Amino acid sequence: MRFLFVWLSIILLSNTAFAQLQGGISGTYFTQSIPEWESAIFGIRSNERLLKNGFGQAVDLKIAGFENYRIQFHLNAGTNNATTTFENQQFKLRKNDIGLSGKIFFLSLEADCDCPTFSREAGLLEKGLFAEFLTGASFFQAEMAEQSTIISEDNGITFKIGLGLGVEIGITDFVTISPYVRYQRYFKAEWEGLQEDLLAFDPSTTIEGNNMTPINQVSAGIRLGISLRR
Repeated sequence: MRFLFVWLSIILLSNTAFAQLQGGISGTYFTQSIPEWESAIFGIRSNERLLKNGFGQAVDLKIAGFENYRIQFHLNAGTNNATTTFENQQFKLRKNDIGLSGKIFFLSLEADCDCPTFSREAGLLEKGLFAEFLTGASFFQAEMAEQSTIISEDNGITFKIGLGLGVEIGITDFVTISPYVRYQRYFKAEWEGLQEDLLAFDPSTTIEGNNMTPINQVSAGIRLGISLRR
């Protein structure tokens, strides 16, 4: 993640690249389900939810497009964090994501993709509605603690795919705001040693669930887009 931000900074320092820059920053609220870890930690207490919501932020940079079609490809990097506190126990999950996304303005597909949304003579949805397709990798850090004692912790890599829908609203030729919703699925996130650590901490623990789980995440957010293309 750190290397990606350094790389983006180098691009911004290039006058030629700066003149062509099209990118954005976004903030997100999400809700998610982590079924196997939830079962391993809470067992039969099915009314408890583990790491069920949180906030994220991301940056993106346009890396490709088509001359006569409004299809764009972006490089994305971001983080999201979730915390659950139950009695004296606290659970944390941080995901650092990097990936690619494709954005399709399907109601006004055949047009110059570099023409700003603000300048288009069309209705808001016709010129701004888009679908997103996302793929990438996530580097996660998970932790379970009771007061100041670490019960279990791990980090690993999982892969994800996702779909999204949003509306790009042109404020000026250079600035857009885009509210959006997304669904993303993370595959086979493995918290190595979770069940073993739970049993070592409390020998009366009934082992349920699994150390490996999918993560299903639904999010809503808003993106501030900047276009300096001249």
